[in-house]
Amino acid sequence: MNDRQMRNLIRQSAEDVEVPERLKPDKIVDLIQSAEEAPGDVVDAGRMLTKKHRRNFYKGYAVTAAVILAVCGLPLFGGTMNLGDKFVQKTGEQSVDPDSATGEMNGSGNLAEGEVVEKSKKIMQSKEDAGDLYRVAEDYSEVYDIVADSGLYWKYNYVMDFTMNGMPIEELEAADGGVFERTDVAGIGSSSPSAILKESAGNQTEGYSKTNVQTQGVDESDIVKTDGAYLYVVTDNRVHIVDIRKGKPKEATVLEMPSDTDSFSIKEIYVDDGKLLVITGEKYTQLKEIKKESGNMEISEYYTVTQNMTTLYTYSLDKPSKPELLGQVGQDGSYYTSRKIGDKVYLFTKESLAENCYGYDRGSDDWIPLAGGEMIASDCIYIPQQGGNSLIVSSIDTDEPEEIMDNVMIVNNDVNVYVSTEAVYLYRVNWNQEATTEIAKFSLTDGEINAVSASGVKGRVRDTFAINEYQNMLRILTASDNSNEGTNLYILDEQLKLTGKLEGIAPGETIYAARYLGDMAYFVTYRNIDPLFAVDLSDPSKPEILGELKITGYSEYLHMWEPGTMFGIGYETDPDTGMREGIKLSMFDVSNPADLQAADCICIANADYSPALDQYKTVLAEPQANLIGFVVTEYDRTQSNTYLLFEWKDGKFNNLLTQDVAQSGYYRGVYAGQYFYIVTSENVVAYDRGNHFGKVGELTF
Repeated sequence: MNDRQMRNLIRQSAEDVEVPERLKPDKIVDLIQSAEEAPGDVVDAGRMLTKKHRRNFYKGYAVTAAVILAVCGLPLFGGTMNLGDKFVQKTGEQSVDPDSATGEMNGSGNLAEGEVVEKSKKIMQSKEDAGDLYRVAEDYSEVYDIVADSGLYWKYNYVMDFTMNGMPIEELEAADGGVFERTDVAGIGSSSPSAILKESAGNQTEGYSKTNVQTQGVDESDIVKTDGAYLYVVTDNRVHIVDIRKGKPKEATVLEMPSDTDSFSIKEIYVDDGKLLVITGEKYTQLKEIKKESGNMEISEYYTVTQNMTTLYTYSLDKPSKPELLGQVGQDGSYYTSRKIGDKVYLFTKESLAENCYGYDRGSDDWIPLAGGEMIASDCIYIPQQGGNSLIVSSIDTDEPEEIMDNVMIVNNDVNVYVSTEAVYLYRVNWNQEATTEIAKFSLTDGEINAVSASGVKGRVRDTFAINEYQNMLRILTASDNSNEGTNLYILDEQLKLTGKLEGIAPGETIYAARYLGDMAYFVTYRNIDPLFAVDLSDPSKPEILGELKITGYSEYLHMWEPGTMFGIGYETDPDTGMREGIKLSMFDVSNPADLQAADCICIANADYSPALDQYKTVLAEPQANLIGFVVTEYDRTQSNTYLLFEWKDGKFNNLLTQDVAQSGYYRGVYAGQYFYIVTSENVVAYDRGNHFGKVGELTF
């Protein structure tokens, strides 16, 4: 019997049972709050309030479940009822703190000595170690030891020290007031996630454009989406739903998100299968007190700690003008990125454990992050030899939007992420003597997240397009620590064991861009000219360079186009001095890898930069619609931005549209049917593709 079936059975059993007065919802909440306020070695000012915020969307369900379990669940579960972080035993009325609970759980519901009960998980299969890189923690104390020894064990925002003789902490809270915010969370339009993830694939279109994604078959969230009939645009912390069924943009509604904090922000959205998924971030600041003994006096330290939380809201789009909230679920940490594979969403957040656990003793678990309102179980936490931060990964079924299917937390100092249709790869650089890229693989099987293996290769990944999974093989291009050693290509099998390699390619040059297509790898290196390499990977044990093309300038973004063609966006440069001369758009003929050709190129001489170089979601690349679009920026006395739209026809680039856009904010090019839209954080402008891209309408937010 699974969790859902068990809950239904409990609910049905409790329908006709009268709830005792002491177990009614308001009494249960009082019990939880009084337990959380119980004194301990660390007095965490505002923790109760913070927990309330972090669990505000679980409270209704948690209280209902608590009442049901109180009435009929005790016989089923051996007499122990879970109330928030505390436990109430059937024997008598006393509360038992799990930190001090002893006694083995036997038939009567008692606990064995030394055993700490942790909350059960929906997915119960035990987690495996990720080779020698990350292993599953034995308990929370072991996680604490790793974090405390990481060298990142520090307190944030130290406020004051002064002597205390029982001064109520509420008085200090009242005097402090306000909310202290941190600014380290990636916001709307931030390049933080995009700068880390830089691989996309050509998308199949059915009358409208899709988000330019890293891996075909793995959807990604963005700030602008379309389903062909409506545009969904994130701006001003709201989602504008724009009706484009008649071409001219018309606002259908503005979705306001529920929040009780000014630090709330909408990060990104998904639109798929009749649902709108909205990812948000919130911050709650609390004043923390740590009491210390100094002779006969009690000294208190105070400092502020900001708790970040990420939430996934799911709405029905049966009526796009009136989205209906189906559910929400969240986890601690600042939003890092997400992926959607089928009906499963994988949510990635980053959390500073060193900051969280400062001031708590080794036996405490109050600093452990929450996911779905519950502490992440210790047997779902992966620990390295050292680390003070963490990456929390959760899976959510969009048909069950109020539940987390599975989650893991990987303790680390910092990692990058690559996601295929079957696995997530975490990779980071270890600078011990020479740069080495350490890789850990976690399988994604119908929402279950589990470690597979770990490995390492020489050099570091300079561009996320350089890492790719194909037929269970991982291919990775790295740059050696010493540029004179050139570029390396490694092929790893399903267990991350090395099967083949090429090292020392193009000594003295640095890799700038890469793209994989089936059994072929294409990558660009650069010093003063741009060599484009084609490598045959069909024999994983013996990768072979088939061709090399040298042209002026270099590409920083590559994208497979029609069969046998690939375009690149980068810089034109002077072959003698290496000085940049403008943004360059190139089309390469790769139909014969042994004889690579430059089919055509355009240099935008006045352009100094393009977001396309490091934010791949800003690129419109739609072969079926024959549209290539991106923004270029000119830095003169004032910054100016221009959206450029091209087609590839008869072996040449043809400019279809050149349009000035706002000086700041984000930019997306979107098409639906015969209309093309330039979407910014300020407006939507519509153009008729069938009438020389004449302007047909505009909507200002």
